[in-house]
Amino acid sequence: AQRSLGKPTLIIDTNLHQPSLHWRLQVPQKPGLVEVIEDEVDFAEATLWLVPDGLAVIPAGRYPRSIADIFKSHRMQTLLRRAREVFGTIILDGAAVNRHPDILTLVNELDGVILVLHSGATQIESIQRSKKTLQDHGIPVLGVVLNRHREYLPKVLRQKV
Repeated sequence: AQRSLGKPTLIIDTNLHQPSLHWRLQVPQKPGLVEVIEDEVDFAEATLWLVPDGLAVIPAGRYPRSIADIFKSHRMQTLLRRAREVFGTIILDGAAVNRHPDILTLVNELDGVILVLHSGATQIESIQRSKKTLQDHGIPVLGVVLNRHREYLPKVLRQKV
């Protein structure tokens, strides 16, 4: 979503296969996205503010009855519509698109994707396949984040030092 000045940011853990955002941010796992969709828990009840009026998160919640049904549901559309009223930026933290393409059902809701790569583990073929899958669905790749990179100085500079 386009960033609106003065509006807070929301991160939604849509990695329902292996949710970890709650653990990384040290917040309760539920109520979360699954409870909002399947149990009709109120959006506000599942929204946890990390920085008041600045940054909030909706954890994944419990394991869903059907992950594909979560993303296809009318309640998911409603949740995103309500979130856009409050938040300037909405980030969906999802699973690897090559392994779990169910997030592609939200193609019309996404402005773009930032690929997150595991340094030394993510293969170039996997990156190219992900990029092609996203582009085939009309989702622009906005950028790349390289996680777990241990070398802080590029190799070419280390040789000259």
